[in-house]
Amino acid sequence: MSQAPIVKRYGNTWDMVWRDLELAMQFDRVRDKGDDVTCMVTIESNRPSIKGRILGPQRLNLLSATGQQALAKALAERIPELRATAFGLVTSACATVVEQHMAPSPTVYMDEPMDLSPLEYTAPMMPMGETIIGYGDSESAKSLMSQQIALCVQAGVCLPWSRQPIKQANVLICDWETNQRTVYMRLQRLAAGLPEPMKAPRIAYRGMLWRRDVPPLRMLEDELPALREQIIRDNIGLVIIDSIGFAVRGKLVDDDVARQAIIDLRQLAPATRLVVAHVSKESARAERGRVDPFGSAFFRAGVRSAFEVRRAQEDVQPNHISLGIYHWKANDDVHTPPFGLGVCFDGPTGPISFVPEDLNQVPDLAARTSASPRIRRFLLEAGAQPIHAICEELDLETNTVQSALRRGQGQIFQRIDGGGQGAVAMWGVSE
Repeated sequence: MSQAPIVKRYGNTWDMVWRDLELAMQFDRVRDKGDDVTCMVTIESNRPSIKGRILGPQRLNLLSATGQQALAKALAERIPELRATAFGLVTSACATVVEQHMAPSPTVYMDEPMDLSPLEYTAPMMPMGETIIGYGDSESAKSLMSQQIALCVQAGVCLPWSRQPIKQANVLICDWETNQRTVYMRLQRLAAGLPEPMKAPRIAYRGMLWRRDVPPLRMLEDELPALREQIIRDNIGLVIIDSIGFAVRGKLVDDDVARQAIIDLRQLAPATRLVVAHVSKESARAERGRVDPFGSAFFRAGVRSAFEVRRAQEDVQPNHISLGIYHWKANDDVHTPPFGLGVCFDGPTGPISFVPEDLNQVPDLAARTSASPRIRRFLLEAGAQPIHAICEELDLETNTVQSALRRGQGQIFQRIDGGGQGAVAMWGVSE
């Protein structure tokens, strides 16, 4: 009788190794299909008489006795020494996979001790282990920003808008938009543009490879088994999906497609998922207010954090663009206040640098922030002002300014002169 196999599970893939028999089986892409459980099975041998792959990959219904018998017969024909045990090996292996695959999601009780070490890369905009969307219009540099995040996470260095080094983690970029060469060049340039220039760290990439003999990524739902396996095998902490609109089968405006996209993304846990998305034409033209990613409301509802990347309408400096980052959704923490970033390009092939930038110095980006911080900044610079002057300077409606001043009165703003008898009320900043 042989020893029990060493069993390792990687998402929907199982590896089984019988060391005493010098035999290994892999059950890949295990999934429910109606009343059946199907997979692709491969068998390899390390015996002196026969080495390497001896069977598969071939499709197998793990619940079919006929399929198990056929696989055992083929195994016995290739390794005659296993004739007496082949059927037992196959049936026990299939039973193990089915049992683990069909096991219900485990229950835990929330009064049990839990590791509460920090769970954030850049609190609170990118909570670890969750699905985050970074979205914007075409040419808003959202993909470039996601690659900057990938670089910093893999290297464990500070992001341009964060003072503290972020938690280092292995990164996987899944690219449906560009190709290996484009992403490679960007990462090299971004690494050279860091405050302390470095060589681009080892980041995993899956997408359109710069070769003719390999296929591109299939749809996200088709790649899930392989992605889950890689996340576990390679201890991937951050997965970047660029972009979700090209990764799903169907239209994100359809509720069913949006819900399935969120379900598929959650299956990539425990890795954090940073999803790059687009906005609608109407949202791209919006000058004020919150903008949501393109798609059904279920798409936004299913993520834990979402931020918009907005590019300034005019590039006033050569080789420089200004971005506004607006954290519109935060389920588990406070919103990060809007902030600005400058992206500096050192020619067509030189370093690319992300640097902090004053959002209020870019009028069309500042106009998208809430009224209170804009009013406060103006009053700090100009001193006490009447409401009509604030409205004129900041291009805000009177009701908007009055509401902001009233909500912040005593904490942010104060009335310097109460007005009355023909005098205009003056507003300043509280000390």
